[in-house]
Amino acid sequence: ALGAACRTAMALRPIDRYQSAMALASNLETWLGGGEVSRIFSQSARSLLSKAEQTGNIQDYARAALAYEEAVAASADNDDAGEGLAESRLNYAGAALKMGDFELGLSVADSGNPEHRPVIDKLRSAKEKRDSRQKRLKTMRRAVGALAAIVVFGIGVSAFLINQEQKKTQVALDASIE
Repeated sequence: ALGAACRTAMALRPIDRYQSAMALASNLETWLGGGEVSRIFSQSARSLLSKAEQTGNIQDYARAALAYEEAVAASADNDDAGEGLAESRLNYAGAALKMGDFELGLSVADSGNPEHRPVIDKLRSAKEKRDSRQKRLKTMRRAVGALAAIVVFGIGVSAFLINQEQKKTQVALDASIE
């Protein structure tokens, strides 16, 4: 399709070329709007998704999802791109779950897609558990800090009282010697 348009535009004989720039532009617009670009993006995205599934690398999933988004943007009629986008986002969210990046997983999963619901539920549950642990840890740090402050204060007060008693004892001892 694009190759044919290029060959026609670069034909050696003028009769074989486009008769006007508008004819070339029209052919290219047809090519762009006809889903060819979308199919090319889909093929690239499928390759990226396969690589991501092999490596498990979250950046590879991100690239695949972006390529599928471009394919869908190029042509909404490309069902393969729509299905690939859903699959890549689901796998991307699953990889984010494994990495512990729950916010990222929730941002890429499609809440309107029932197939994504189990991963979304796992992400939310894991995020709630992590947030709860962090809250408990923060509370424990504060408690330990307060206890440390109380111990230091107690030691200081005790040292002061002991010193005061030593002074009283020394004064009494000095008074008894005279």
